[in-house]
Parts: sequence; structure tokens; C-alpha cells
Amino acid sequence: MENRVPFFSKNRWGPGSILVIMILVLLDLLFLLLYFEYQYRTFLALFIIVLLSAIIIIIVKGAENITIVDKNDSDLINDEGVVMMRIEPGKPGVVKIKNEVWSAMSDEIIEENERIIVLRREGLYLFVKKNKLKSEIK
Repeated sequence: MENRVPFFSKNRWGPGSILVIMILVLLDLLFLLLYFEYQYRTFLALFIIVLLSAIIIIIVKGAENITIVDKNDSDLINDEGVVMMRIEPGKPGVVKIKNEVWSAMSDEIIEENERIIVLRREGLYLFVKKNKLKSEIK
């Protein structure tokens, strides 16, 4: 089942997005104060540019089409896929399974284009191993 994420949602507004907006607002206040203090038009222009930047970011973030898809862990277990970005122990890579791209971890080095099989899912990461029965894709 797919649900559209509301505008004020932690799935839409992560810490990075909030930090960027906060920095832009603080910069905006600084330029406005500097304009009132020194009456330089440069500060007024910077105020307007930063304000417009913050507004554009808020509009773009609000228009993002974000949906949350509920997937059971068992939906992916034993599924086969292919490595899109090399996986090393302790360093995640990227795999493609059923036309979906996932971050993946493994206890072994798995090169690009090698076939994998999903062992389990933990949060946003799939834990995979090489699929010995299938060879590399060319």
C-alpha cells in the first residue's frame, strides 16, 4: 500500500533540509540587519537573493513526490538481484532487485554485475551474498 507523505513529515524534512533552511533564514536576518545598519544596497540585494533561495527550496521540497511503500521483510528474502556498485565488508554498495535499487551490505567482496541473493533486511539495508548458481551478467 502506498501513502503520499504529508508536507510536514520527517520523511520529507530530514535534518539536512532543516539545517539548510535554518542557515538561509539566519543569513537572511544578518543581511537585513546589515542593510538597516549601513544602508548598502548590496545587503538588500543579498537579502532578497537568500530569501528567494529559501522560498524556492521550500516549494521544491513540498512538491517532491514521496511515497512510503510498506514492504514485508519476507517479500525480499531469497530474491535474486545484481550488484550495481561494489560491496565490501563494512562498506555498503548498491544492488538492484525487481527494478528497485537498495543499499546492501555483505560479509564478502562482491563486484559490480555479480549476481546476489538477499539473506535479510535490516532497516534500509539488505544483507546479501553472492549467488553461486548464477554467473556474472554481461
